Amino acid sequence: MFEKRIRSISNRFNVYDLFRDFLEMAAISLNNALLRDPLLEQRYLEITKKYSKNELSAFPELLSITVQALESKVGDFLGEVFMRLELGNRKGGQIFTPYAVCEIAAELSVNVSEIDEDGFLVVHEPAVVQW
Repeated sequence: MFEKRIRSISNRFNVYDLFRDFLEMAAISLNNALLRDPLLEQRYLEITKKYSKNELSAFPELLSITVQALESKVGDFLGEVFMRLELGNRKGGQIFTPYAVCEIAAELSVNVSEIDEDGFLVVHEPAVVQW
């Protein structure tokens, strides 16, 4: 459903740019619902200037689809959409690991008994920055 809707407005824009703009606008909207940031609001308005009213109407629909998908099942909905839209760049290493594979890797690498013994858990995840 998400893919069909985003493709329906992609005649003037490539799908990658639409997806990126959707993500940025959604993030700004969620942020500004709690913490008004005039610079982010200005950025939001800059993005909207590229689109017609009809095209802009797709963005809240895409956010609604995203929220419904996230509420219906645990997973990486946007990562899956990214790959189904064929937006990944294998040469640049820009691919998303399927959620089921991530879940199995996490189960294999986590020793939950550490929490009982130490009160915390050490996770060895290459994407996590140690402070």
